[in-house]
Amino acid sequence: MTQRILFLFNHDAAHQAAHIAGIAGHLAVHAPQVRVVVASGTEAIRRTVAAIIPEAAHAHIEWVTLTMPDWAARWLKPLNTVAPVFRLARLRYNEDLFSGVDLLVSTERTCLRVKQRLGTRSPRFVYVPHGSGDRNVAYHPDLARFDLMLLSGQKLVDEMFRHGI
Repeated sequence: MTQRILFLFNHDAAHQAAHIAGIAGHLAVHAPQVRVVVASGTEAIRRTVAAIIPEAAHAHIEWVTLTMPDWAARWLKPLNTVAPVFRLARLRYNEDLFSGVDLLVSTERTCLRVKQRLGTRSPRFVYVPHGSGDRNVAYHPDLARFDLMLLSGQKLVDEMFRHGI
């Protein structure tokens, strides 16, 4: 059975793309039993991700743009300057996509809203930290809600345990 793994790029800035784009590209080329889905919140983020992933992998990836109704985008735009409402709205309006995958891979915890809303229809959630992992901001209690963490070394594992995650 083919597994669908969704790599979520729902941030409004491209700085997190490099942390999981390489994993998506590698799986797309080297794991034919996996259907890789790359979901991005904006066209600019999709282009950034596509530039990181080797061209040979592009044809093996299902590219999805997370959408929301135009009326919602217009209504939420003023609020988006003070809170991540576009990110949250894109998650809400694309719940069918998320419930149709086996794993969801993300570098940020906003996606956990999907896990909470979908309940038993939720995929498994995988966290890949962004940044060095040496800052306190990297250790939020919500991280414990991920089903799996892909960590870069023992120091990060030890810190996650030390912070009760």
